[in-house]
Amino acid sequence: MNMLNLIGIYIFIVGIISGCCYFNCIKLDNKTKDKYKSLLYGLFMFCFIIRLLTIDNFEGVKNILILNKDIANNGIIYESRVMYLTILIIRILTQGCAFSLLISRYFKYDSGYRINAYIVPIVYGLDLIFFNQISHSFCGLDNHMFAFKTSFFALECLSAILIGFYELKEYSDKNLIKLNKSIIKKMIYLLIAFCLLTLNNGVICNLFGEILPICHYFNISYFIALSLPIIMFTILYHNFKDKDMELKRYVLICLSLCIVIRHWYLYSNQDGSPSYPLTWCWANCMLMPFAMIYDNKNLRNVMLINAVVGATAAMLMPTPLLDDYIFTRGGIHFLSNHSMLLFVPLLAYAFGYYQKVTFKDMKGIFKFNAIYFAVLLYFNLAYPTNSYFYLNNNDAIDMVKFIYDFTPLRVNYVIQFEFLNKTRTIYYHFWPFMYLLINLLSLAAFGLHKIYCLLLNKIYKVK
Repeated sequence: MNMLNLIGIYIFIVGIISGCCYFNCIKLDNKTKDKYKSLLYGLFMFCFIIRLLTIDNFEGVKNILILNKDIANNGIIYESRVMYLTILIIRILTQGCAFSLLISRYFKYDSGYRINAYIVPIVYGLDLIFFNQISHSFCGLDNHMFAFKTSFFALECLSAILIGFYELKEYSDKNLIKLNKSIIKKMIYLLIAFCLLTLNNGVICNLFGEILPICHYFNISYFIALSLPIIMFTILYHNFKDKDMELKRYVLICLSLCIVIRHWYLYSNQDGSPSYPLTWCWANCMLMPFAMIYDNKNLRNVMLINAVVGATAAMLMPTPLLDDYIFTRGGIHFLSNHSMLLFVPLLAYAFGYYQKVTFKDMKGIFKFNAIYFAVLLYFNLAYPTNSYFYLNNNDAIDMVKFIYDFTPLRVNYVIQFEFLNKTRTIYYHFWPFMYLLINLLSLAAFGLHKIYCLLLNKIYKVK
């Protein structure tokens, strides 16, 4: 057995012993226990974020279930297809359990706590038993036990197991440790939902390779892309429309948080200049959890106006997806995030959690646009090799070239200067034009919002 696996098993055993000793032998008052619990959650979240922001080597593995093709292993070599499949399943369960721990820290739902108590220690125990293979897939190939990323993954596993024991002891103290069929069913359904929400972008490619035709306008892959948000909205709306508002809010927060996690599945692998989420759609992805959690009308209006119109435009004209396979890592990232960016705000409106936007509310959206554009200008000057929201390149111009060629507006009116060994460029005609375009897009979005509200009323009877 590999040394890393032995060390992982040792950490697992130590975790079990220390957890049992801590929560059964040491008598502490509830206030002190809660402090230790908060410390464990804080450690877990920090380690999880470290892993989320580092490269995931398993994304390049393909064809696990295609027996007549060799496995594209991306340098990750296991003994058999069964081992590849085993590691993939453990990875999926690990992401689902991690999400359960994250969401349960701040939003109370009994089935979530029971996942933490009964399932999390088992799944993270498997991570430690297969520590060599799992750490290679999550943390990279050139790892050893005391490497930065690997050691943090070990801490993530240990803290998750200890949190699980804490929750189990809580149920034991309240004489609620026994499970019945109803509780088990709810746990399983919720865990499956968490696993699907946090599914890595490359899972379908891991299993089947590149399937379905390359995406072009109006072929089957294109129509699958368009139908995805409609299917997801319909399923969630019909399953939760008659539930209480607290459960609806829990569902919406879970969906919005998973958008953030899924975003970093792709952008954690960027090299060179930082790839901050500042484009129109990705900025809205990062803001969506705040709009769901906090009662801020302006932020919620931004989701219903800016987020929905950006996602609609992206889905109708999926430029990053065209000429690529629909179920590649990049394709799934584009499809899932834009689909959720489109249907989650509309779902919040259909649930009655968001209110219809009025023209008077547009004042708050224009204020948001001004702040957003100021941030864009700073980052485009700070990182001139990047182009946030197309301000430093011709991409936006190329999209509308069939209407009018705005290239002279960008290339003929510039000021360049050297600062900190980099050439900075100010496009003093093009940038104001783009700011005007953002506000015009928001105005157009207001009309689109009215159309969506009308469609929801006619098709789903949303009032």
